[in-house]
Amino acid sequence: MKNLLVSLLLLPSITFAQERLAYGKTKADYEKVFKKFVKFYNNCQVDSLKNIMSDELSDSRSKLWTEHSVKKMRSEFGKVVSCKYIGPFEHRTDTDSNIMAYFKVVFDRPAQNSFSSMNGKKEHAACISLDKKDKILGMGFLTSAPEIDSLISKY
Repeated sequence: MKNLLVSLLLLPSITFAQERLAYGKTKADYEKVFKKFVKFYNNCQVDSLKNIMSDELSDSRSKLWTEHSVKKMRSEFGKVVSCKYIGPFEHRTDTDSNIMAYFKVVFDRPAQNSFSSMNGKKEHAACISLDKKDKILGMGFLTSAPEIDSLISKY
């Protein structure tokens, strides 16, 4: 009985430790940043989108996040109506390791005029990684693999 009580008392700290991501970030850190992204994306606030991107992306963020590109994405996918944290994922290569947080993202309409695997879908998976300053270092929308469909269907 004593062991059971000790186990139950330690469970929250074990769960919390598992939710720690890159640079000591937590689930709440990732949710906060991703919700900012959704707000800025839905309102086509391009300058705000650029400001939540990592300084390490200074060259590419001005090319990727333009008024034209955001409007094009909005015309293909629509607005985000909900997003839910799915969990962390560690991406490893021979030379690097990167922790990303995955989200289930639901748009207000099915994707149109996009990659064939994305057409007709409202639910997608998105992943982000954060730098030490809580800015987006990496981001992607993933919907082409059966594993992704299986993952987001659980949430």
